[in-house]
Amino acid sequence: MDPAGTVGVIGPDGGGPAPDAGTPDPALRFVQPVEGAAFTRDSIVGTTWVATVMVALEATGVDRVEIRLDDTPLLALGEAPFEGVVHVRDEGELTLLAVGLAPDGTELVRDEVGIVVGPPTDASCHSMLDALGLDWTAAAATRGIADPITLEPVIRGVSFRYVSRAEPTPMLMDCSLASRLSALVDLVEPYGIDEVIHIGIYNYRCIGGGDPDSGSCTPSQHAYATAIDIHAFGFAGSDTVYSTETDWVIRDDIDVCPGMPAGEADTVLHEIACAMWSERIFHIVLTPDYNAAHRNHFHVDLTDGSMFIGETVTGVDPWIPGLGH
Repeated sequence: MDPAGTVGVIGPDGGGPAPDAGTPDPALRFVQPVEGAAFTRDSIVGTTWVATVMVALEATGVDRVEIRLDDTPLLALGEAPFEGVVHVRDEGELTLLAVGLAPDGTELVRDEVGIVVGPPTDASCHSMLDALGLDWTAAAATRGIADPITLEPVIRGVSFRYVSRAEPTPMLMDCSLASRLSALVDLVEPYGIDEVIHIGIYNYRCIGGGDPDSGSCTPSQHAYATAIDIHAFGFAGSDTVYSTETDWVIRDDIDVCPGMPAGEADTVLHEIACAMWSERIFHIVLTPDYNAAHRNHFHVDLTDGSMFIGETVTGVDPWIPGLGH
């Protein structure tokens, strides 16, 4: 290792190919961040507090650079200037690793830098909603809801509308659900979706019906206002609606995500459903493939644990006609 902290692999003895004559020896060095730089998890990505770290490197003789945290890839830089931003979710004394690669993916050179990441100044759910720029107010104490809030129904231009209403209306929910709806907006925006049509959020009842206060049944996640049933999506500038009830094609390959959807509407619905699970926006995602009771919606909630599309999940309530959600 030279005084700048780089490691060059330049021949068979070093485990890599020798550079062509006339090309510079591979070299790589962190310019930013500097050794020991301190950061705070004060930004939001999805539903997680992260530290935003600016990265800049000096590099020669490499095709591209990968930035990693331990063995986890964070960023790929394809050309000079080798600069970018990484989001770090971990805390404590951490090591960022930069790896310079040849066109065939062979590692040529690497450098590392130690950083320190501290916790959020305020990690509360309310603080997260503020950081996300959501329009919300604290709601009155509500049976079953641990942290009741009212969320305004338009998030960055995407409206949340109850299926039987012409206009979006404010939504009562647990605070924890609000950040998930914000992440859902990030997911659907690239499709041109500007409306999420739902069947409801809060309904204080048990799975299959009954009163949670009876102690004789399992409360629905809707009783805690940590679930939403998504019926359809509307598209900006048109009357187009992709509906789970009419556009989702029931198939036998429900254990494969995104399966083999048929047509544009079915494909978009499958991609959204799978991404809601794979990106961990929700813990449980049930689609019309789950059973007949879910034919007209995605049931998504924050039950501890997670599932893959099509698996059986114990303790998830069906949609019950007449009861609503």
